[in-house]
Amino acid sequence: IRPPVEDITQFLSEGVIPMLFYDGSRLHVRKSITGPYVTISHVWADGMGSMTEVGLPRCVVERISGLVTSLLPEHGSFWIDSLCIPAEGELRKKAIKLMASTYRDAAKVLVIDADIRTTCSESTPREEALLRITFSGWNKWVWTLQEGLLARELWFEFIEGPVTIDQGSPSLHLSLDMRLAQALSLSHPGSAAESPMSEEMMFNIEAMDVVANSTTKPEDETLAVSSILATQINLDALLSITGEDVQQKRMKALLIRMHEIPVVLTTVRMSRLTLLKFSWAPRALTAAMHGWQATEATGTCTC
Repeated sequence: IRPPVEDITQFLSEGVIPMLFYDGSRLHVRKSITGPYVTISHVWADGMGSMTEVGLPRCVVERISGLVTSLLPEHGSFWIDSLCIPAEGELRKKAIKLMASTYRDAAKVLVIDADIRTTCSESTPREEALLRITFSGWNKWVWTLQEGLLARELWFEFIEGPVTIDQGSPSLHLSLDMRLAQALSLSHPGSAAESPMSEEMMFNIEAMDVVANSTTKPEDETLAVSSILATQINLDALLSITGEDVQQKRMKALLIRMHEIPVVLTTVRMSRLTLLKFSWAPRALTAAMHGWQATEATGTCTC
């Protein structure tokens, strides 16, 4: 089953976030401004990856709709990349430009992950649930890092259904990659980065040493990370970079626009760019989480 492609195309062309509603037989497209909605955060490896033109199995859509309705009984609108991002190049770019707003403006972000769903329940001790989230497949991807950090309310599908973990406390973001957040000086209202670091937070940071965020498309890392940087990054400028060595060129452009660069990015052992004058620069920012100590030291990137 798939949404009307022409409606998705029209809304994206207008710069409007398309929302979906399932009536039991068909998917309908609404404008995000019509009411609250739930954004789905997931990994394609769980069998929910697709695109607007292809759609998803009806059983998957029915399950998503049921979960969303339990969170927003009066609305039931949701957004998921597999149905709301077309394969066509320009439309995909438009959807990516809207992704930060899509997650930031959502009433709730629901994480659907096979490991979390089958191993966590409401009776699971809180520390165990956080640990399972930390080492889940969902927590290994840079796009989901963005989605979790931008969420107003972050919910996880447990055995019983959607569950949130201490909304409003630092624990909400314990399962996210806090090393990356510190290294890049990420800014997110209410995030753990703005709160005193608890013992649980320190525990989670140590646990993250064995988890590496990544992306199926390495050149997309800069796109995902740019949305959660404290420094405002022109996403259009990054999206306009295509062709050969796109990953390296986008990284160079991102670092220049960041201007103030954490010194740690130049000292941690990791793969480097091969571009002229940028052999000091990391090929992937997510590699910065391993083996460094938090520091406020920065340097200026000017060329």
